[in-house]
Amino acid sequence: EHPAVMEACRFMEGHGFSVSYIPVDEVGMIDPSDVEGALQPDTVMISIMHANNEVGTIQPIAEIARVAFDNGIPLHTDAAQSVGKIPTRVDEMGVALLSLAGHKLYAPKGVGALYIRSGLQADRLFHGAGQERGIRAGTENVLEIVGLGKACEIAQRDLDHNQAHMREMRDRLEKGIEIGIPDIRFNGHRSSRLPNTSSVSFLGIEANRLLEEIGLDVAASAGAACHSDRVEISHVLQAMGISREWAVGTIRFSVGRMTTTREIDRAVDVVASAVKKLRG
Repeated sequence: EHPAVMEACRFMEGHGFSVSYIPVDEVGMIDPSDVEGALQPDTVMISIMHANNEVGTIQPIAEIARVAFDNGIPLHTDAAQSVGKIPTRVDEMGVALLSLAGHKLYAPKGVGALYIRSGLQADRLFHGAGQERGIRAGTENVLEIVGLGKACEIAQRDLDHNQAHMREMRDRLEKGIEIGIPDIRFNGHRSSRLPNTSSVSFLGIEANRLLEEIGLDVAASAGAACHSDRVEISHVLQAMGISREWAVGTIRFSVGRMTTTREIDRAVDVVASAVKKLRG
């Protein structure tokens, strides 16, 4: 899960709630039967992200939703990474709640949305006036709300085209890396994944050092944070059981609907040169 959900869970634990954490397999996938097995008589909600922000694995949300429905428990999914990139129809997914972040689909930064299924009662987030159906008090940011609405309209209109384009760019990137750089591995599910995300581990290299080498040409992020006395591995890679020797050299690359083949080829060349330099 993204820290947006993980930290909320930790906050709730600090206020007396009991939270069950569901394991994932080696590609970051949740087994719906594990969700059912973790349910308690007093379980009030299930929250499973739709697609992972680091490795791109897409969860079987519709199957998990059936487990939730059969047990009378609302299911929330964090769809920040998936909305605008893959189909996210709430009726087909079967979720009771879905959250999204505008900047992930080219809307203004700082705006998001929470879908709440009709008939589900939600407590107030802020107390005050009755804006946003009495759930979130405060004068609405109309400019960003309109921006998010337009971004969603465009994303829906161009979904098939953008999805195919991003997948083509991602696959070109991965093929170039695979051909040009030895001792690498790709993380996450190889088919049930986002079209824009690629998690790559480079053996024998620290991710932060690689980012320093490519930083002026390629924007990427590390799967491990290097401190003066330790290297902190991403909780996602840890949960997947990725060995430390691979995890410390993990980089996440993302492509967008405006990414070009020229940019991809340039990125492959830059990364390959940097890896060769760092490996000596």
